[in-house]
Amino acid sequence: VGTLYTAKLEADGDTPITWDLASDSFLPAGLSLSADGTISGKPTTADTYTFTVTATNASGSDSKEYTIQIAAKSDTTPPMLTAGTVNRTSDTDATVTFTSDEAGTYFYEVVNSGEGAPADITSGTIYTLTSDTNIITLTNLTAGAKDIYIVAKDAAGNQSATLKIEIPTYVEPVYSISADTELDFGSVYTGYAQPAAQTVTITNNGYQPHDLTIGRIYANVMTLAIGLPVVFLLGFLFFRLHGLSAIMEGGISFSLGNLFLFLLALMAFTCLHELIHGLFWGLSAKGGFRAVALGFMVQYLTPYCTCKEPLPRHTYVWGALAPTLVLGVLPYLAALRLGNWPLFLLSALMILGGGGDMLIIGKLLAFRCPKDTIFLDHPYQGGLVAFVREEPSSK
Repeated sequence: VGTLYTAKLEADGDTPITWDLASDSFLPAGLSLSADGTISGKPTTADTYTFTVTATNASGSDSKEYTIQIAAKSDTTPPMLTAGTVNRTSDTDATVTFTSDEAGTYFYEVVNSGEGAPADITSGTIYTLTSDTNIITLTNLTAGAKDIYIVAKDAAGNQSATLKIEIPTYVEPVYSISADTELDFGSVYTGYAQPAAQTVTITNNGYQPHDLTIGRIYANVMTLAIGLPVVFLLGFLFFRLHGLSAIMEGGISFSLGNLFLFLLALMAFTCLHELIHGLFWGLSAKGGFRAVALGFMVQYLTPYCTCKEPLPRHTYVWGALAPTLVLGVLPYLAALRLGNWPLFLLSALMILGGGGDMLIIGKLLAFRCPKDTIFLDHPYQGGLVAFVREEPSSK
């Protein structure tokens, strides 16, 4: 295949003799027959071909069948390997990727950093090589930097050059957040040193931060825009089931004393909202409840809770969602069952108050990131910071 081919047909008889293919015959693609009997060209497809030619002179003509076997082109080009990414997730675990321009098989060996390539790489375990991205998952490394050497072979047995990829030492991530704010946290500010700089500074080692915070004004506007229709719908269902008479027949009179009790219950539920955040996050954090900071923002007359330790996505989501479920959804279902309108009103306000948490959860779930990404609650702003592990360079 792809090699110039030339052959001259011969016949007995008076000249001149002209040659032609029989009407039902054809030559391999890339070859042609000239009138003087020369077959020439570069065949394109390997196979065995049979065809019939006719020789003609002044005395008449005669035909004969011929066979040509086109051999496949010899493959002498080895696979070309290119280093991809390295992700060291612990002292023992890492993921290495590389690409190849041919399919076949590959072999690899991992050695300590700085050691040369082993001489017998191809005597080890055989792995399937694709003509695309190949992934090597390592689970039994030891501490410290490593080098991985990879060799590949194609179907013809051609062996690639040895590819070396460096696997860096695992670095335990370190996090810190500091920020300034014009808010007055008051004397009850707990868990963080008083802020001293105007800008948020995020320090980490081995991770790239992504800001997932939301502004206070935006959060309030969106909470009302989305939350009020939800509350109206819940109210419609409640009064559809129990009627407006539930207000008068509830046995609770409108008085300053009852209003005071309702506001007291609302304040208690608001504090419980933050405590439930802390309970769920504290149960999951490595540092336990010591990783949870509770306080009160005097300027806004509202309590707050934040977790000083980074958490996986699902843990953060459940901790953010739990207060609305416990103090909003469950009391609403109870109010719907009992026909208790003060309980309905309290649950509706708690569902509306959880709108900011729902915005944060929505932003978090919409953030596309690797599975090992971790999330750190922002201590002063609504939302959080996502830490995505940076891919170390390889060569």
